[in-house]
Amino acid sequence: MNEKKLLLAYKDAYEKGYRRFGLLCMQASNIFNYKYYQSLLIYLTEIFKKIQKIIHAPIEYLDLGGGFGISINGTHDLDLNELNKILNIFLQKNPDCKIFLEQIGRAHV
Repeated sequence: MNEKKLLLAYKDAYEKGYRRFGLLCMQASNIFNYKYYQSLLIYLTEIFKKIQKIIHAPIEYLDLGGGFGISINGTHDLDLNELNKILNIFLQKNPDCKIFLEQIGRAHV
């Protein structure tokens, strides 16, 4: 879904009386550069600001899905310490938001 459709969907939900909101963002497996997640969360912070202007409330949760650190051939690792730092920066900028992660993958093994 592109940004324009996303914002229209939140506007529609708000106009229909919904007052609790979250966002699901399925990133991708097989990504090992933590800077990708940094860029993603910077972008999502900007999206959150736009959504909050429409719904007049904070976004309560962000679901980033799963697949973190899953390597198809087992030769890569995701730096979970760097990912943790990036997630904490996002939470500092969005204190009303909770982050949900599905299975981390094999990076923690």
